Amino acid sequence: MDKRSVLRNLLALMCLLGLAIPYITAQAGSLPPAPGQNHGDVPRIGVVTHSALYVKDSMLDLPWTSEVSQASRVGLAGARIGVVTNGTLLVKEGALDAPWSPQADHVSNVVLDGARIGILKNGTLLVKQGALRTRWIREADHVSSFALATTRIGIVTRDTLYIKDTMLGTRWIRLADHVSSFAVAATRIGVVTNGRLLVKEGALGTPWINEADHVSSFAFADTRIGVVTNGTLLVKDTMLGTPWINEADHVSTFALSGVRIGVVTNGRLLVKQGALDAPWTWEANRVTTVALSGVRVAMVTNGTLLVKDTMLDAPWTWEADHVSSFALSGVRIGVVTNGRLLVKGAALDAPWTREAGNVSSSALS
Repeated sequence: MDKRSVLRNLLALMCLLGLAIPYITAQAGSLPPAPGQNHGDVPRIGVVTHSALYVKDSMLDLPWTSEVSQASRVGLAGARIGVVTNGTLLVKEGALDAPWSPQADHVSNVVLDGARIGILKNGTLLVKQGALRTRWIREADHVSSFALATTRIGIVTRDTLYIKDTMLGTRWIRLADHVSSFAVAATRIGVVTNGRLLVKEGALGTPWINEADHVSSFAFADTRIGVVTNGTLLVKDTMLGTPWINEADHVSTFALSGVRIGVVTNGRLLVKQGALDAPWTWEANRVTTVALSGVRVAMVTNGTLLVKDTMLDAPWTWEADHVSSFALSGVRIGVVTNGRLLVKGAALDAPWTREAGNVSSSALS
């Protein structure tokens, strides 16, 4: 599997980690993963194995419900399941054995967000809102990436970012050119253009604030913004335009969650909690991936997944070896190891439930 495929599978899992964070990021020129959204329904797990979609409800030891064969993309949002099979988008609502409702053909990507569904069809973005039988609204052509976030829709077309708010069918607002990546939140929009991070807050017509130059990655988490520039992690809280706090150098990856920050620098995992100038707690060496979710910290080191709960100085719990990707969602952990999807709930030392083999992508909701 090439690096792009590995990254796409990892992002498809990690977007579920951000279920409580009301933003979606998209890389210009690529298709964003279909996010799930928790609306208070029972948790669901979806997995594509041997190109077939299986979904289960609630407890980990429940049997799988076979949903459809030849599945290429899948999204879960509340009581809805959307799947692309042989280019056709099927969506169902309610029970797992509810009938499928065909929605569109020639679909390359689907995103479910609350009552909205967005699809890319031959480069055209179509969105509908409300009941599944409502008609599609053609929103834009020549779209390379898009995001849905609450009432906002963001697209990149010909390297230009356009955003619209509230009603479908309203006019687009052109916000930035030469866009390499962007993030849309309930009230914030961030964009990297020509290596500069620009962020605005509030109405779409508010001016951009130039936050940083030479940006390779950035993230929103509540009122915080994190950015990597020239290998250095900078984080700020609350107001835009406030000074950055230099957090760490030689950063390969980082994560924000609530008042916690995790960073991998020179292969070492450091985590802090509370104020931005709080001291770091060293967690582990030879770390390649880190994820934060609530009071949990997870990492992959030498292909092994380790997770800890509550306190930063708590001991690590070994979870799995030969890990290619993983996700945290509430008290559940999902991991792909040797092509098998394993999921557990509740305590870290709970037994794994083997969910499927030959897994290419999965989602926790």
